[in-house]
Amino acid sequence: MYRDLVQKTFFQEVTMKRLLLWCCLMITLLSGATAKAPSRIQLALLLDTSGSMDGLLKQAKSQLWHIVSTMSAAKKNGQPTLLELALYEYGNSGIPVTSGYVRQLCAFTDDLDLVSEKLFALTTNGGEEYCPTAIITSVNDLAWSKDVADLHLIVIAGNEAFQQGSLTSEEACKSATTKDIAITTIFCGQTQEGRTLGWDLSKGCKGGAYFAINSDGPIEEIATPYDTSIVRLNNALNTTYTGYGSLGLEKKVRQDVQDANASGMGASAFVERSVAKASGAYSNSTWDLVDLYNSDKETFKKLEARDLPEQLRTKSLSEREAIVKDLQNKRGVLQRDIQQLNEKRMSFIRIEEKRLASRPQTIGSGIITSLRALAEARQFSFAS
Repeated sequence: MYRDLVQKTFFQEVTMKRLLLWCCLMITLLSGATAKAPSRIQLALLLDTSGSMDGLLKQAKSQLWHIVSTMSAAKKNGQPTLLELALYEYGNSGIPVTSGYVRQLCAFTDDLDLVSEKLFALTTNGGEEYCPTAIITSVNDLAWSKDVADLHLIVIAGNEAFQQGSLTSEEACKSATTKDIAITTIFCGQTQEGRTLGWDLSKGCKGGAYFAINSDGPIEEIATPYDTSIVRLNNALNTTYTGYGSLGLEKKVRQDVQDANASGMGASAFVERSVAKASGAYSNSTWDLVDLYNSDKETFKKLEARDLPEQLRTKSLSEREAIVKDLQNKRGVLQRDIQQLNEKRMSFIRIEEKRLASRPQTIGSGIITSLRALAEARQFSFAS
């Protein structure tokens, strides 16, 4: 009888353990099934690079990182979002007529230094500006996400008659609408002139907006007491990047070059890049050991010695991990400090903006205004 009781108790314990294991397994499977990739903000920027657009390119180059740092703060359901940028040029006579004078410089990517590199390489040259063709090309070529909760936006900027080439504005709007893409147009000139030249698509296209800017006007900067400290922290942040693989050194150099490019556009542009580098939007897991360790520890552990920087090749795996974790911690502190200083910086700027007269519209402010309106309509949120 005692033996029967023991066997019964043992059977019950085993059954209960199996039940608990089964429950744990189901919870794991269900949580995996409901886990969702980050919501995306996809922005395709189409820039007129015909002969009269030097001012437009200068504005775009100086305000790229302001756009990035602003949009990287967007969240969906309290979670960070993924920012993807694509870049096209059109209207340049150096582009074959067979492509409608439209050229893709980079497809959707979160490699922000690549976007900066391509943008800063742009120059102007006279040509024909086929705006509808440029829009339809970007609609068809790019890998637009199919999630209706994501944000999809094309921004096209230029200064000639919008309706050129064999394709029409109506066809461009229809093409974008089929993929839930909004179109914002930015005319370089007077507001009414742009409307006369067909740039205002706000009634014919879904979402988006129309802006007119003085692309040759000065870009007003507001210096703050926090700028110097943010730049100093950025310089320290750069020391935490350690390249790996065949492109590690090359891409570390590219990072430094893009720092220099931003700095060359003015103090505010460099500060905005520094802030963007302290955000989740700036990730370089394809070449930086710290970002790789953050995103994929298993791949990090499998790296061959030949793929590592020289100072790590003779280290054991545990030693490598310790070094990278130290860099990870250092980077986290620096990024946090930059973000905290930027909060104070932005408060200072908002006060100054209220004190100053209204500032002129630029390509950067037009893009941000349009993106924020679309994002908030889709329940994306911003800290401020």
